[in-house]
Amino acid sequence: MLRTAMNDLHTLRQQIERHLEGHIVWLERDHIHLHDGLSQAIRCSTLAERAVYAEALCQLLRSPDIRHRTGAIAVLADVMPPLCSDRALTCLGQIPAQPPAWNIGYQNLEQAAAITLAAKATPDDGKTLDWLKSLVLQGNYADFLWEQIARLDPAWLMQQAHHVEHKILGVIAALPESQRTAYIATKAPWPPEVPTVVTRAFWQRFSERERHRLRTLMYPSEQTNQTVFVYQIGSEHAPDDPLGLETLSLTTTGRLFYERKHHGQVWQQQTTVESQLQETLKTALVEAKTASTAKLHIPPGAGLVQIRYGDQQACVDYYQGQKLPGYAQIIQIMDAYLQEFRSHQEVVS
Repeated sequence: MLRTAMNDLHTLRQQIERHLEGHIVWLERDHIHLHDGLSQAIRCSTLAERAVYAEALCQLLRSPDIRHRTGAIAVLADVMPPLCSDRALTCLGQIPAQPPAWNIGYQNLEQAAAITLAAKATPDDGKTLDWLKSLVLQGNYADFLWEQIARLDPAWLMQQAHHVEHKILGVIAALPESQRTAYIATKAPWPPEVPTVVTRAFWQRFSERERHRLRTLMYPSEQTNQTVFVYQIGSEHAPDDPLGLETLSLTTTGRLFYERKHHGQVWQQQTTVESQLQETLKTALVEAKTASTAKLHIPPGAGLVQIRYGDQQACVDYYQGQKLPGYAQIIQIMDAYLQEFRSHQEVVS
């Protein structure tokens, strides 16, 4: 990689401008966007060199050339520190919500700058914090910024809690532990939880004890009717799957919920099952885990079955699973319920 002469700020700025204008100065095989080479050059620099990069980028943040502004904003996080959020905001000046010159992962430059500065800000960056507060109160990029504001000024966030949507769960994790209870109470009642990859990742941010405490506060009615077992098969959008994604969820009270999603349509049903089903499934999963000493091979294009019981998770090919201890029993039981639900379906959306 070409190393820049770092003893001349003016020279460095010219090199960055040339690079962002398409006259490539920094290039490696894996670079995709124009700013990739610049970003790598900064990350490979010394602390002293990085300070010079920061000054050069500060000058480019106000450039009338959209390519310069796009590149400077795209790599802003790489020079923070030594650059602080308040200084970067001063360099940015007025930030129009205009599209970037190329894809930098955000719809416009204002959004990119706001999210970068918010993530790097400290409570001492008062000017940045005031700007972020004005953005969220206007409804701009709130989904991305509320969590950082909770970290930077939890007292102000508590005053504005009525503006925060329930779906922005990250606010809870960002708040000091002493304020989480008050925030949850302020936002009550909470809508029923919809388990997704995002929500599962969110709850992993807490200790088991804190997770249980928060869930009890947020979903008190669900504590007596928790989902303990989930069985999924199929794919919602696969063109060769005639049934789509089917999910069976068993609760502690013996309710079995069925949901099928296929190309935008949703079917839902529920029924009451025998009290011993939960224990039967738990025993079968333990047997499956005990018998499967090696990692299961899942062939390409397989019909995957995903199973979750409490904190235990398993994934197995549908046809392979029918030949394995434990899994075979689970698949057989769930298949029977699936067949029953499929014969009585009504579209709900």
